[in-house]
Amino acid sequence: MNPYILDYSEPDDLGRRPGHNNRRKRRNQPIGLIFIVLNGLLYCIALVYLLRQHTEIKQIRQDYNDQVIQYDSLLAAKLETEQQLAALHRQIALTKRAGLSGSYP
Repeated sequence: MNPYILDYSEPDDLGRRPGHNNRRKRRNQPIGLIFIVLNGLLYCIALVYLLRQHTEIKQIRQDYNDQVIQYDSLLAAKLETEQQLAALHRQIALTKRAGLSGSYP
């Protein structure tokens, strides 16, 4: 068929006109569909992986914050104990001085 001649024939049920070779199109459609499906699967896998990473990072941050709070409270308890110990040492020292000065006239 000459490309300059108009084709007035009716298409069949699949939309093909007589004399046209549609084999190439039919062969490429399943490959294109497979390509789209595989890309969709790859996208879904990447999305699930990123969500999992986000969840793990969130859990690690929460654990870290809990440890920081626990460490901070331990440091506060240590400071309070050291202050009590220092006050006890001062009291013992004052008692020794008072006892020594009282024993010698």
